[in-house]
Amino acid sequence: MESKNEVFTDMKAEFYSSIIREILNCYAVEQYLSSLILTLCCIDYMGVPLADFEKNEGKHFKQFLEQYMGEVNSKYKEQEIQETIWDIRCSLVHTFGDAQSLGNIKPILVIGATDREHLLFNDNHFSLSVPHFISETISGVEKFFRETVSNDMVTIWRDKLYIFSGVPGLLNKLNTVQSEKIVYSNIHNFLSMLDEQPDCTITELCEGLKIRLINKYHSHIEL
Repeated sequence: MESKNEVFTDMKAEFYSSIIREILNCYAVEQYLSSLILTLCCIDYMGVPLADFEKNEGKHFKQFLEQYMGEVNSKYKEQEIQETIWDIRCSLVHTFGDAQSLGNIKPILVIGATDREHLLFNDNHFSLSVPHFISETISGVEKFFRETVSNDMVTIWRDKLYIFSGVPGLLNKLNTVQSEKIVYSNIHNFLSMLDEQPDCTITELCEGLKIRLINKYHSHIEL
């Protein structure tokens, strides 16, 4: 029988393998819109444990932005930012384009933006940098897992996750969990910082991920 720590480690490895890996894989092959949509869905899914046994709703999506992503970017604590990202989520996930919920706000999705240009309102335009947003989301997810080791809700949450079973699931576990520790680089090479610097802060992780993603984008541009 698995111990609580083993269940938690397996759950985290499964989550990172089935969700975080897909986000990073899409980004790595220049499927930027796909990676953004998966990132928004990831935040949606983080609302499940935040809602506990309540219905997972938009308020839990916004709670994750504020409580977990707000540590690496204080703009996520602003209600206007939270509402706008929620509206972008609704428009992309449901209609794959502009939606009435956005009102007169026009999202501008960018890749090579500076820190200053990310989450920036300019008249009726809202600029969102995809590599920044992905880095901040993954850092928020890592913050959640670091703070939630003793939360029994995780074991229930695990049953709601779509994961590969059978031989693919077993091979993934053997590859990503060794000696009861997660090998993050075997999930995705962009996550290798978590192997190299396991005690890094959430801010350091975010910055490291952002550098990797932006460098990857520029390497495509130079080809």
